[in-house]
Amino acid sequence: MDAPLELLSESVHDIEGRVRLEAIVACSAILSPRSMQVAVEATDHPVDQWIDYALKQTIHRLLPVWLPAFKQGESQFTKPAHLAFILNEIKDRDAVSSLRSMVDAGALNKAANRNAIISILANGDPKDFYQYGIHPDRHMRNKQYDSVSHAVILEALAQILETNPAALPEKNLQVLKDLALHTDKRIGIPALKLIGLAGFKDASGIVVEIATREDYDPELRVAALRAMGDLDTAGNRNKLIDLARKGCKAHASLAGHHVPCEIRFTLRCRSCSRLSGKRNNLGIIRLKHPGLVDS
Repeated sequence: MDAPLELLSESVHDIEGRVRLEAIVACSAILSPRSMQVAVEATDHPVDQWIDYALKQTIHRLLPVWLPAFKQGESQFTKPAHLAFILNEIKDRDAVSSLRSMVDAGALNKAANRNAIISILANGDPKDFYQYGIHPDRHMRNKQYDSVSHAVILEALAQILETNPAALPEKNLQVLKDLALHTDKRIGIPALKLIGLAGFKDASGIVVEIATREDYDPELRVAALRAMGDLDTAGNRNKLIDLARKGCKAHASLAGHHVPCEIRFTLRCRSCSRLSGKRNNLGIIRLKHPGLVDS
């Protein structure tokens, strides 16, 4: 067949998802950098789980032909979002530098930009964590703070650091304290997680305030309690035990899905054995009101 990629470049834009899927699979069989450029154009249309799977398989199958060309500047993609989709999948360190350039240039739409930043964080260092993940300035679009995207990125960073712990420089402390007090709990919750993961003991005052203020959102307060456990200071341990012993309904409401009137705060504490409580098989301490039987 003459010029099969010309025909496939039309098929990847077909109105029928099944046709787009078959076009992607066909591209994977043509070992050319152009095949990758054509296949990824399918992301201009709705991507279901089958198309997503086929695209990712195609990315890896064609990797030996398109990645060297890309690194030499010979592979051109129609849209930055196309390249971002590919680089998000392969997580190649050299390629990730291209993601940084695209994010810095503001060349991506909101969704592609968010995914690109998450890939940068997954392959990055503490400097990237601060610049692309934590600091709010990175999440301004059209001079407006995009709290929704920032919340997703902060949560992703927390998951990354839970899996691959890394030290956060002190300059992150004040920014995270400010984010923990943000009016949007979707920002506050991951910020509290990061404070705990980073071991920023100087943030204990704010963390305790959030955990003990009954006018704060319960989910936010639970996140603060967990951060208190992670920070593991003597003051935090005593405060947690004191809260557990009070047994009031206001505190019990923090974990409404547990037995009523029982205060059971789940704490991912690095030194949980020092707390009075019972450890389950996930390493979680459940502090209980004295005299109540664990269920």
